[in-house]
Amino acid sequence: MENEISISTIRSNQDLHLLYFDSNHIENPSKIDKAYLLNAYKKNPDSEVEVVLNEYLTHEDAVLIDELIKKPRYSSDASNILCDITEAVQTLSYGSVENKGLLVKFNGFIYKPRILLFYRKEIIYPRCGCEIFFEKELELHGFAHRAQSPWFYSGRSQTITFFVENLGSREINIHLENSPNANSVVVDPQCLCVKPGQTVDIVPYRFSKFIRLASVSDDNRIVCNLWFQTQLMND
Repeated sequence: MENEISISTIRSNQDLHLLYFDSNHIENPSKIDKAYLLNAYKKNPDSEVEVVLNEYLTHEDAVLIDELIKKPRYSSDASNILCDITEAVQTLSYGSVENKGLLVKFNGFIYKPRILLFYRKEIIYPRCGCEIFFEKELELHGFAHRAQSPWFYSGRSQTITFFVENLGSREINIHLENSPNANSVVVDPQCLCVKPGQTVDIVPYRFSKFIRLASVSDDNRIVCNLWFQTQLMND
């Protein structure tokens, strides 16, 4: 699972950049495997990049770089870098310190920056044994118009039903995603619209080894209850 987070950029001088992102848009920070800063360009490939939490620089102290974003200062000898900011993103996302942004120090420039998040793959396996019924209840939260459940292992399932209750204030559209390996995705053909406060059920058209539910909405924030219920084959 990966996700991209947009960043507001404020520049103070040639080598010091103040980056801010809304930490409320980070889903499941404890499950983040890696976080990278994209679209930073070094003028000297051998120079070091330092990323620290901002503790003293205010927005009033810095200069907005809207004009620089419209007219980026490209350099023929600048090289695009992938900067690991995992620790800083996790710290700000946990809320243990006030989010005043990140200070990035290096000899170069930043153009339309983004944070790329990689999550550890989460798969829920039904309990083994003599039980022939398994269910799991989850509350899904999503930002940037999309929310998705973990993968459910369905290799032993005879029947599967998802129930979804829309807890938000706007309609959401839900569909199922099938996968042979919890990586490659084939979207199930049906899509249901769920109104605020409504509960619906959806069953897969296809059999696959792994399955999950995804929800999209015009609303930036999605909240819904999800029940996964399956009847298992006897061992």
